[in-house]
Amino acid sequence: MKIAMIGETRFPVLPNARGGLARSTFDIANQLMLNGHDVTLFAPDGSEFEGRKQRWELFTADGFDVGLDYSHNHADRGNAPILNLIGDIECHTMPNNAVVESIYMLDKYVRARKVTAGINVEQASLSTSDDNYLAFIGKDWNKQINVAQEVAKSAGYNLSVINGTISEADKWRILWKAKALLCPYLIDASPRSPLEAALCGTPTICLDADGTKEHVSDGVTGFVCNGVGQMVNAVSRLGDLDRAAVRSWVEKRHDIRNTIKEIEAKLYAVAGGERW
Repeated sequence: MKIAMIGETRFPVLPNARGGLARSTFDIANQLMLNGHDVTLFAPDGSEFEGRKQRWELFTADGFDVGLDYSHNHADRGNAPILNLIGDIECHTMPNNAVVESIYMLDKYVRARKVTAGINVEQASLSTSDDNYLAFIGKDWNKQINVAQEVAKSAGYNLSVINGTISEADKWRILWKAKALLCPYLIDASPRSPLEAALCGTPTICLDADGTKEHVSDGVTGFVCNGVGQMVNAVSRLGDLDRAAVRSWVEKRHDIRNTIKEIEAKLYAVAGGERW
C-alpha cells in the first residue's frame, strides 16, 4: 500500500526520541516500510526516516491508498480513507476509524477498535540481576514522582529518576539494573515505560488507575496495586519474579512486528472503504 503517516508533531520522530509517541511513530513507520509498504512520514524537522519525509503540516491522504494519523489533534477529515490511531487522551474529538491501544482508552473512545501496543524488542537486552535500586520515568504531574519517592523511601531503597535530562545510554543503563520500575501514573493511555523496562527483565509496580496496568502482567512482570501501601508491599515481593520471564512476556505480547499485522489489517479495511 501507499501510506501517508502523520505522527508526533511536537518533537522530531527518532528511534531514540524524547517522547514515547515520537518513538512509537518511528517504530510503526519503519516497520510498515520494512513490510514492503510505500510510506511517506509527515513529521517535524529533524526527524529520521529512511523513506520519504514531508513536514507534518502538509499531511494529506490525497494520492495515497490510505492515511495513518497518529498525531495529537486528529483533525476532522470527513470520510477520507484515514485510520486514526489515538495514542493519548489529549484528543478531544471522536474521529472516524479510531483505533486505540488499551481497554482504558476504549472507555473514552467508545467507537474505537483496539490494537496491541508494540515496541522494538531488539533495542535492549536482558539483565539477569539488579543493583538494588528502584527507577522512575516521568516529569509531568500525572506521573506522580512524589508517590514514587514515598514508595522508595518506605521500602528502604534509593530512587533513580529518568526525566528527559539524561542521555539515552544512561536511561537504558538505569532500567537495565533497576530492581523495579515504579509507575504510579494516573491518566496514561498506553505508556511505553513498562514495556521498555520489561525488555531489560525489570518488573514494573503500577497503580490500578489507567492504561499502565495493561502493560503489566500481575505476578509475572510486576504488580498492579491499589495505593501506596500495596506498592510498598509489592517491592518486598519482587524476589518472587523471574527476570527472564519478564523479558519473554514482552517479546511474545508486544513485539512491534506483531502489532503491525494488526494495524495493517485496519489500514487495508479503511483503504477498502470500511468505516466505523
